[in-house]
Amino acid sequence: MNKNQTLRQLLATVPLFMDLDKDILAAIEKISNRRTISKGSLLFAEGDIAESMYILIEGRLRCFSSADTGKEFVFFVGTVGTSFGEMALIDEEPRSLSIDAAEDCQLLSISKTSFLQLLEKTPLLNSNLLRNMIRYNRHLANMVKSLALKDVYGRMRLLLEDLAVEENGRRYIEHTLSQQAIADRVGSSREMIAKLMRELVFGNYIRIENRQIELLQKLPEHF
Repeated sequence: MNKNQTLRQLLATVPLFMDLDKDILAAIEKISNRRTISKGSLLFAEGDIAESMYILIEGRLRCFSSADTGKEFVFFVGTVGTSFGEMALIDEEPRSLSIDAAEDCQLLSISKTSFLQLLEKTPLLNSNLLRNMIRYNRHLANMVKSLALKDVYGRMRLLLEDLAVEENGRRYIEHTLSQQAIADRVGSSREMIAKLMRELVFGNYIRIENRQIELLQKLPEHF
């Protein structure tokens, strides 16, 4: 959360709470509880019973699934203003994914009972929830399409370009991104990512310094 931003101002930017009037935002603030989790800690695990939904107000959270072998696939990394876990409160099914802290995080939690009561009283919140679900399903459809139709390099290129920010003529990945983290997000092995990254460095497409990736030029369509 920005230092100059009040909690209510932050809530107004959360897609789930967009366009709600100030009285509803005040009610959300009142029924919310602050929670802190440290880097690497689990917020909830796949299969858990859903008791609350969450809004991230500081830090980053990973949404992932894992196999018995320890291999993980990261569906997305949530940033400030992202809401988590509301869908399981609606269908009353166990959590379908796990979420942990990519760095130290501050969250707001809203209990299932309070959230469902708020939904009953707030038609616009229902519309926002539906829009959020559609947006998330579209994200999953695009992810499945990418996994099915693109090779590892194609998926990695899309990830790097999607994460890149531009500042003072530089394009770079704002947060440090390890080879394993890239592998987890594109469904590949760390060894394959390491090989592709070496090729991009050799071709002067990217530069890696202090674990930060800078995009020096447009990445090639194919490798």
